Amino acid sequence: MELAPKAIVIGPSNLGATLADLRPEWEFADSVESITLFRSGLSNGSISNDLQAVLISDSLFDLEDENSGFEKLVAMLSPYCLLAVISYSPELRGKILGRVEELRYNLEYPEGKIYFVDHLAPRRTLGEAVATFLREAPAESFKAASLILKALSSPYRAADLSIARGTVLM
Repeated sequence: MELAPKAIVIGPSNLGATLADLRPEWEFADSVESITLFRSGLSNGSISNDLQAVLISDSLFDLEDENSGFEKLVAMLSPYCLLAVISYSPELRGKILGRVEELRYNLEYPEGKIYFVDHLAPRRTLGEAVATFLREAPAESFKAASLILKALSSPYRAADLSIARGTVLM
């Protein structure tokens, strides 16, 4: 029996339905329209903390740099699961990568790969992202993902994240 990867889409509701149709073999949680709702769902248990794929719309990226929730989520999860940014605005790619790298450096998060999925060619670009992830991701990534997601759902996120990262890296 083959296990279906657990995934979630963070972004407009129609995006979740579209991506679920492209990957019927995946087990998609109900999509959420914001990072706040994602964190809330992790906290109250309505979203499982053992996700293997997180797909997030670049429409949630704050161009004004007043809220770094997008970058924090991407920086925390990308080392531990397939983290794909659904790209509606390809010109944001460099800015997203730059801010995530800066945050990783400042907060000493481990490196992780960010995949970009073109909204005009999602079947092909998501397929390429999955193939690359499966070829390159360390086996412990999936085990570590649940620890990080548990840390995100805790009111003591920073302390739990440090413990989770320490556990994973030992």
